Amino acid sequence: MKKIAITSLLLIFALSTFWATVTDTEKLNFFTSLERSAAGLTKKQVQVGNDTVVYLDGGQGEVILMIHGFGANKDNWLRLAKHFTDNYRVIAIDLPGFGESTISETSSYDAVPQAQRLKSFLEALNIDKAHITGNSMGGYISANFASLYPEKTISTWLLNPLGVQTAAPSEMFEIIQAGGQPYVLPRNLEEFYSLLDKVFFEQPFTPDFAIRALSKDFEDHYKSNERTGHEIHNLQDNKITFTSPIEIALQNYKKPLLIIWGDNDKILSPDGLRVLAEELPTAETIMMKNMGHAPMVERPEETANTIKAFLKSKSST
Repeated sequence: MKKIAITSLLLIFALSTFWATVTDTEKLNFFTSLERSAAGLTKKQVQVGNDTVVYLDGGQGEVILMIHGFGANKDNWLRLAKHFTDNYRVIAIDLPGFGESTISETSSYDAVPQAQRLKSFLEALNIDKAHITGNSMGGYISANFASLYPEKTISTWLLNPLGVQTAAPSEMFEIIQAGGQPYVLPRNLEEFYSLLDKVFFEQPFTPDFAIRALSKDFEDHYKSNERTGHEIHNLQDNKITFTSPIEIALQNYKKPLLIIWGDNDKILSPDGLRVLAEELPTAETIMMKNMGHAPMVERPEETANTIKAFLKSKSST
């Protein structure tokens, strides 16, 4: 018994020593790999034109393509994806320009070019059609994909989407229009903490090492994110416009359309939901109470149940 206790103490000491020697990024990657496995997803990559596209893939059934927001990546969907991989094939992509996919200084990462890349990506995987969902910038791109290629969509779900031109300005947009620093372009750890405070109404538990690693990733990609941010917001003289606003792009979209928004979104104004409800009367619109900018991260199970109820209602009509 004494030998077992000593062995256990030595093992704990060895693990503690090892943990102290690895970087914050390595720690985050370790726990992310565990979360991917729990969601039933595996990391893969495919060549699409000049881009190497990295993505997560798992499950069987109709395909759900998940598209992340600005400055984010495929792993933002892990907490939501695990609620779908039992009955669907889930694919969460790193868009070109972000994450582990190719980042080019000369490529356009506006909504329409990215939608065109998504079509090529699905074709590279021999996928004819999919449910398309996106958050924030990913919602803007998803809407334009659905507009351009409705025959390739089964349904479309937009979560707090960017790209509603006629919505009242959000707290962040007012800062941008006054010439200030956008929350979504943090330059240091202090600004990253501020971003988290603005993204969530009630921030999910996140270890300090993960926050430091994520902050460093934003710092490392600041220049490319800044360029893409200016492009996708069509930013000129601190004025924000969109090249293909959602309320116009989806006017003729006939497939099932769900739009979810958090009522405490500081990044993009919840007034966007009102605009889309008025301009797209066939869409189902849902305002989530006490919710921030990323419902799939903040309350994934509730978000998944909302989507499943929507799908069930559409399958019975």
